[in-house]
Amino acid sequence: MFGSELLDVVIGMVFVFLLLSLICSAVNELLETRLKNRAGDLEKGITGLLGITPVSWTSSTITA
Repeated sequence: MFGSELLDVVIGMVFVFLLLSLICSAVNELLETRLKNRAGDLEKGITGLLGITPVSWTSSTITA
């Protein structure tokens, strides 16, 4: 196509890696949606970064 087999191979590999990354991202999002653990992981990560003790959010701590 461009007159160089090497360039064609490189372009093909770029598209294959792009497709693979999109598939992996879609599977990751599907798993996170099904398992519903994104909020918990975010809370654990932030508390770990800040070095604070985690707060247990229960209905008794939230009053309306």
